[in-house]
Amino acid sequence: MMDMGYPLHLIDLLAKLYRKQLAKVKVAETLSEWFCIKKGVRQGCVLSPYLFNILAEMVMRETLDRFQGGLQIGGLILTNLRYAELVSQRGSEYIFRQGTT
Repeated sequence: MMDMGYPLHLIDLLAKLYRKQLAKVKVAETLSEWFCIKKGVRQGCVLSPYLFNILAEMVMRETLDRFQGGLQIGGLILTNLRYAELVSQRGSEYIFRQGTT
């Protein structure tokens, strides 16, 4: 996240939010012992979709670093499409919508 320009205090805040998470699991009325959660985002947390998008952006940037290829459609060369809804097809004509990619 630092490479993407996020401020250090925000990164530190997120790290503290996810550090030392504990959980229990209930199966058939039986509750497990406490265990540490080491991966993933908090279910139902308002930050989870944003954290997913940040991770997806980091993966795209690393994947496309020094990438020279692309796909030519209708005279345009596309190097990436981050979200499927940015492109819709009507017959043989492709419509590209402006997005936040």
